Amino acid sequence: KKSDNPELTRISSLLTEWGADLGNDIVVDLSGMGEFLGTDASVPVAARYPVHAITESFSILTAYPVARSVTPLVRADAPPSAVALVETGEKSWAETDVSQLTSIGEVSMDQSKGDRQGPITLGVAMSRPAGASSRESRVVVMGDSDFVANYVGNIPGNVDFFLRTVKWLARQDSGTSTAASDAGL
Repeated sequence: KKSDNPELTRISSLLTEWGADLGNDIVVDLSGMGEFLGTDASVPVAARYPVHAITESFSILTAYPVARSVTPLVRADAPPSAVALVETGEKSWAETDVSQLTSIGEVSMDQSKGDRQGPITLGVAMSRPAGASSRESRVVVMGDSDFVANYVGNIPGNVDFFLRTVKWLARQDSGTSTAASDAGL
């Protein structure tokens, strides 16, 4: 059962239609990279960015507090519409026992209970033709809604990644310069 929340069920259904799966999990990162940024295992750190216009020439660390997985779906009946944008490292996993994580704060990787070993995808970009128009509809889904909030805004990669994403959504994604330098940051 995906969720008891009807709004989340509708969002999950829409994402499935577009070609992505929103995980019912929390991504845990035991790589130790979080300590470098002043965080802990509940804040997965990413340094892997698959090829996409948003991630072109992007190699800065980003961090995602209490993130869930977002995975591109592979369909035999249609070309892929979702592309992975952000991936954690191998020392992370998608923890499905969220109640254990929130109640006792300790978890362990257990594939028999549905946990998935990293790398874990934390964000996807999706596009599809917009009707008869030559333009396309674009959507980006991240497994964390506050990765650009003030309390994590001191992580330079987060701001730059967010600005690059907005530029792509606004169709201002030509060129390879960083969004932060384009914005004068």
